[in-house]
Amino acid sequence: MKKMALLMSMLFAGGLTIGSGIALAGEDHFQSAMGEIVNSYLKIRGELAADSLDGVAGEAQKIVKRAEMAEKMHAKHPKHGQDMHEKYMLINEAGEHAAHLTRGNIKTVRKHFADLSKPVINYVEKFGQPQNVSGELFTYYCPMYPGYWLHEDKDAANPLYGKAMLKCAKLVEGDKKKQKMLHELDN
Repeated sequence: MKKMALLMSMLFAGGLTIGSGIALAGEDHFQSAMGEIVNSYLKIRGELAADSLDGVAGEAQKIVKRAEMAEKMHAKHPKHGQDMHEKYMLINEAGEHAAHLTRGNIKTVRKHFADLSKPVINYVEKFGQPQNVSGELFTYYCPMYPGYWLHEDKDAANPLYGKAMLKCAKLVEGDKKKQKMLHELDN
């Protein structure tokens, strides 16, 4: 009862609007959706590092489904701030790239994984790691490919080349390196 009274007083005092409640619900949805995308992404990364395609198509389909759900949320609440719009666009881009991971040989799938990495890394760097992703995420760069990816520990295993160049990975640390990386990913 006290919670309802407080909510009503905030609503009538102008401290809370119904629109902001909707935006918060959408924001939580986008964070949750990206967390599930990152979890599937990390499973795909592990398979590619092991020179395997086992389960890659299934995880890619999960990413596509999450992007479709985010699109439905976006359609229900099209008026929102710039951050929400950018989150939606990055999730949508991840879904588009993930759709290409469901077919092809390992070389083709790795190319599309590198493309998928761009919106996923951009999201995590700009909006933080989603809460439903356990552990710390690290960003790595392979200068031979060249390409970036997220990894769940500091013992990197390169998904872009797999066992042929498993340890070809430079940890991206520091503001200047991250700014350069974001610039490269945006272009």
